[in-house]
Amino acid sequence: MILINLEMLPHGFQRGKRNLGTIRIWNNGTGTLLSGNYSYKVTKGNKVKAEGCITGFPRKRKDVFDLLNLVLKDIYEQ
Repeated sequence: MILINLEMLPHGFQRGKRNLGTIRIWNNGTGTLLSGNYSYKVTKGNKVKAEGCITGFPRKRKDVFDLLNLVLKDIYEQ
């Protein structure tokens, strides 16, 4: 699983940091060695803001930032 915690650090300091949300991305087990299928869920606190699936991701040619980019695009196209 890929876990992305979005945090606000007031003035760049850890003290007083706030969690703005979380993105979880995981391999849902339905792909192949070359082409992965990934599910994702975006939460803010206990509230689910978005969820979905990225299919046919070319995991040997692209990296985690490409996958994150596809997730963000998918979220904002919903």
